Amino acid sequence: MNKMVYIGLGALAAIAIAGFVFTKTMNKGSSTSIPITQSGATPTVSASSIVQIEEIIVSGDEYSFSPATITLKKGTTYRLTFKNTGKAPHNYIVPDLGISTATIKGGESVTVEVTPQKTGTFGAYCSVGNHKDLGMEGKIVVE
Repeated sequence: MNKMVYIGLGALAAIAIAGFVFTKTMNKGSSTSIPITQSGATPTVSASSIVQIEEIIVSGDEYSFSPATITLKKGTTYRLTFKNTGKAPHNYIVPDLGISTATIKGGESVTVEVTPQKTGTFGAYCSVGNHKDLGMEGKIVVE
């Protein structure tokens, strides 16, 4: 009879330990979220989570920008592409708005993103050599 009591107590202890380990393992797993995607499922995106970025293209050649003036809205994000349509290296710089493209060769283009945080009229120019003095200037108006 004593033998049966010991076996019963051992079985209860084993069940209690297994339950404790199982509970701890499940609690650890519940703190981590793993997204599950069904094969072939298409994720959905709400219209309110889509941010549209307006694209602006400025061309530069010897020695002007086209368009010479662009108008932006404060707080709106723009993708500004500078295209060098000339033969000499050029860039597009607007220091007061933090815009500074790389100097690129003729036929190349470079894109930067800008979100103006202040209103006003800001000078744009090519900083290569004396290109600014030769008339390679423009402006950005932020409303």
